[in-house]
Parts: sequence; C-alpha cells; structure tokens
Amino acid sequence: MASSVSSPSRDYPALDLVRAFAAFSIVVLHVVAMSQWESFPHSGPLAWFRVGFLSVDLFFVLSGFVITLTALREQAIGGNARGRFLLRRVARLAPAYFVSSLAWLALNDFAVLKQPDAWVQALTHLSFTYNFLPSTFSAINGATWTIGIEMQLYVLVALLMPLLGRWRAARLGVCVLLLALLYRLGSQYLQSGLMGLAPADSQLWFFSVQVPGMLDVFGVGAALALAVHRAELRPRSPAVWLLSLFLLLAWSASLVSALLADGEFYWHSYFWVSGFRTLVAGTVLGWLWLALVVPAAWVARLGAWLRYPGVISYGVFLWHVPVAQWLLAHTSLRQWPLLWACIGVTGAVAAISWHVMEKPIQAWARRRGKRLRDDVGERVRGA
Repeated sequence: MASSVSSPSRDYPALDLVRAFAAFSIVVLHVVAMSQWESFPHSGPLAWFRVGFLSVDLFFVLSGFVITLTALREQAIGGNARGRFLLRRVARLAPAYFVSSLAWLALNDFAVLKQPDAWVQALTHLSFTYNFLPSTFSAINGATWTIGIEMQLYVLVALLMPLLGRWRAARLGVCVLLLALLYRLGSQYLQSGLMGLAPADSQLWFFSVQVPGMLDVFGVGAALALAVHRAELRPRSPAVWLLSLFLLLAWSASLVSALLADGEFYWHSYFWVSGFRTLVAGTVLGWLWLALVVPAAWVARLGAWLRYPGVISYGVFLWHVPVAQWLLAHTSLRQWPLLWACIGVTGAVAAISWHVMEKPIQAWARRRGKRLRDDVGERVRGA
C-alpha cells in the first residue's frame, strides 16, 4: 500500500506553466474589459487576450486531469478514499474562495448582502450552488462563477470513484464530448427555437455553462488522466514535440482568428454556441497533452522560479478582479500601467494567500488524510 498520494504537479511540472498562462490570460482579459481599453490590439499575438475567456476551458481540462488522477490514486490506496478526496478538494478551493469573496464584498460595500435576496446569496455561495440561479451566478466576484461548477464536478468524480479505473480513455473522451454537445444543442434549441429568446439573451450562456455543458472540457482532461494512469503516455522526442507544438499553434490561431472575425454572430448560431465549444475542448486537450509529453531533458530544466506563477495561479484567479477594481477606483492608472500594476499587485496578494493560507491548509488536509488511511489500516490489521 502506498504511503502517500503524489501530486500531479510534481509528476508533470510543465502543468504549472500552463496554469500560469491561463490565469494571467484571464487577468489581461478582465483588465481590458473593466477599464474599457478599446485600443488594446485586435490583431496579432496580443489579440489572444481579447478572447482570453478560452483560458477558462483550459483551466477545466487541467482540473479534469489533476482531479481524476488524484481520485484514481486515492482509490488505489483504498479505505475511505472518497472522504480523503473530498477533504482535500474542499481544503484546496473553499478557504481562499471565501476570503477573497469577503474582500470583494468589502470593496463593494457589502451591497449584495443588503438586497432582499441576501439570504439566497449567502446560502448559495456558502454551499457552492450559486451557479444554479441567474441572480446569484456572478453576483459575488463575478470571475469566480467557475468555482461552484468545479466543486460540483468534484462531487461527481467522488461518486464515480469506484468506476473510474474501469473506463477506457478514448471511450470516455468521446462520450463526454458527445454528452456536452448534445446538452448544449438541446438547451440552445429549447431556448432559441421553442421559447423564442433573443440571441443575445444571457440565459443562453447561463445554461450552456452548467455542469452538463462543461463535461467535455473537464471530461477530456479526465480521459487523459486515465491514459496516464494506464501508462499510455510517454515523453516525446524534441523533434516530434516541436512539430506538434507548431501544428497546435497554427490550429489554435485559426480558431482565435475565426472567433475574433465572427464573434458578433456567436449567439446567433448553433455552431458557435454549441459546436465551437467542442472544438475548443479538443484544442485544450491538445495543449494539455503537449504539457504532459514534454521531452524529459527539458522538464529537468524547469526551475522552481519558472513554475512559481503556476503554483499561485488559483490565488491570481481569485484576487485579480478585486485588485483591478481597487486600482480603477483609487488610482489614475489606465491601459498598460494599469495592467502591469494589476499583475504585480495580484501576484503579490496571491503569493501571500498561498504561503499564509492555501499551503498550510493543504498540508493540514494531507496530514488529516494520512491519519484516515492509517486508522483504516490499523482496523484492517486488527480484524
């Protein structure tokens, strides 16, 4: 029996680079939007940040991989695997989420909690069910709408833990792609075709990003975790890896270009609302695969300083909106000075959050999980 569950980040350090890129892409996206930075480039490499919301899909595929691999390893250890898994997941997400939400509320004079539906807001945000209602979906620190969906996906993984190891990676990947696509198509047809909602109605987006609509981006990461669990992935040679990188860059650039060119028609088309997300799921799967099969010699050169932004990326994601709001309200900084200040301050706050709160709480959860394993082992040996 293994004595501990290793971290996928330690096994695959290149994942931290992907996390950092995704987190800071979202920071740039929101700074541009919140400051109404109209002159920010619409073409060239920087145009990626105008569609940086695609990094949310990248985060979900990363989460699907890491969470499923962790669940598989916990299940292999035995005992109260589900309890250990959920303990670590709640310890990872909840404390920093609650603290950053309180900071956002304080920055906004607790206005959300002064409304008639304050008890609904408090209850749904405390239980991570705020994504179920349009009125609570993005009511507190709007960028964190994904956290509730993440938590619900973790519960789904916990429920399925005994079955995970029996599935084939390719079969799971195809199934989740089809399930999410059919859900989005059905939701879109019901609302646009039968209910007659206007194409730009926010309900189309609201329903499209509920758990069934995010199964593909989370599930393809889970499928890749199954492939790793079965030792079906190996590092690639530098030549093969670089060729794969070039092809994936070209494909990703074509998707971004198409979205920038036709984005105004996004909510008017079944392809964009439903099918394009399927293409994105496949693309972010490719990027994750690329991070996992980096040539071994290159991985050895990834120093801790290079990986650090990825280590604190969760804090970056949680804190960047409150930081940007504060800078907009209390300074005259705009455009590039505002962006660099937001990145610097957010990075500093995220680092403090990691060292003072997130890392110690995770260490406690690991110790608590180990005690649960040891207690089970003692009972088994004594039986």
